[in-house]
Amino acid sequence: MISKAAIANASGIARHVTDTTRTAEYYLGENVPSCWVGNACGDLGLSGPVDEQVLVDQLEGRVTDVTGERQLGRVDADGSVDRRKGWDFTISEPKSLSIEREAFGNQAVAEAIAKSNESTLAYLQDRGGWTRIKGERVHTGKLAIATFEHVESRRSDMDVHTHALVMNTTTHEGKAYSLSNEELFAHRRAADALKQMEEGYLLSKAGYAVRYDAEGHVELAGYTRDQIETFSKGAAEVEAQLKKKGLTRDSADWSDRNESNLATRDKKSAAE
Repeated sequence: MISKAAIANASGIARHVTDTTRTAEYYLGENVPSCWVGNACGDLGLSGPVDEQVLVDQLEGRVTDVTGERQLGRVDADGSVDRRKGWDFTISEPKSLSIEREAFGNQAVAEAIAKSNESTLAYLQDRGGWTRIKGERVHTGKLAIATFEHVESRRSDMDVHTHALVMNTTTHEGKAYSLSNEELFAHRRAADALKQMEEGYLLSKAGYAVRYDAEGHVELAGYTRDQIETFSKGAAEVEAQLKKKGLTRDSADWSDRNESNLATRDKKSAAE
């Protein structure tokens, strides 16, 4: 499933996705796997693993392009910048795939996840890379996306998911512009369907029997509902915590999800 949330606090989400000692969303003591992806990255000088401060700068619109260092957005008289920062497109894996990859280290499942994520983000870039130049809509086909893979292993509640942080920035002829986001949002559901179809195809090609739930999300056919629910206790607790606020995982923004996640974690297991 691909959820979407606006990013309101650049430094807050940068800490959330990069600080393993605070969130423990990846194995304690290891770096969170991260990477800059998207055709705008070359124009902006972005490559390789994502540095926290560089991520904050990009979200705040402090960029370097063919014209030099620039500040995107409207700068008010007091020096504050009026600008949307970006969006967190979180790609969540089906529970059976999370179990198969994390508990059993299955490389075929890991490859299916990685390849389907790559295709999904490429689709969003092609459909969602738009800007406005002198009042005219221009299709750039370029995005700058910071990806972070998390597993939420603190409760042995395996939940592989990728935060794809889409910067509110695209480029045209080497120059940076703010993103016109209408098409990006309009194609999220189609991107979700593409993700499920390709992931199911790659798993079937690797020899797995797959099934699809009522919403079209793929699962490995060999897993029973009881097995999946055994590894979903933490997720259920988070859902219950969000429900108290009148929210769901899909409607909550990243800060609400993170607050509920931290509130329901077993602190003793985190210290072990």
